[in-house]
This record gives sequence, structure tokens and C-alpha cells, in this order.
Amino acid sequence: MSDLLSRAIARSGAPAPGADARRGISASCIHCTLPILGAPCLWVEFEGRQRPVCCAGCQAVFNVVVAHGMTDLYRERNAGAA
Repeated sequence: MSDLLSRAIARSGAPAPGADARRGISASCIHCTLPILGAPCLWVEFEGRQRPVCCAGCQAVFNVVVAHGMTDLYRERNAGAA
């Protein structure tokens, strides 16, 4: 991976390619948690970082959830994964 690409990934908050990347899975959708095949192309901002979403539907629902202040769902998922 080029140094420029590594820095861009680090700044975006996107996960760096690893074992899942070898299987074509680059990340999981922050809303529905399904694996994202290939490079994510849709992103949302959550807690100051760009997070991937798998489709426009999850992006829209995520934005509604955040707009209504119901972000505990995402925080609890992140805490459970840490």
C-alpha cells in the first residue's frame, strides 16, 4: 500500500486492509453491521470519524437516527466491539 493511500485511510477513519480485505470484505456497515464487499463508497460521520455504510438506505436511516439524537445504538455496538 502506498504511503499516500495509508495516510488517506488513517485520516478517513476507515479500517486499514487486513484479513477481511483478502476475502473482499473491507469493513462493516455502521448501521446494519453487514460486511461491505470491496471498497466502501458511502460514508457517514459519527463521533468525528468517517464510518462506512453499505447502501443509500442505511445511510438515510443512520442520518435520521443521528438527527433525532438516538445514537446510543451505535455507541453501544462500538463499545461491545472494543
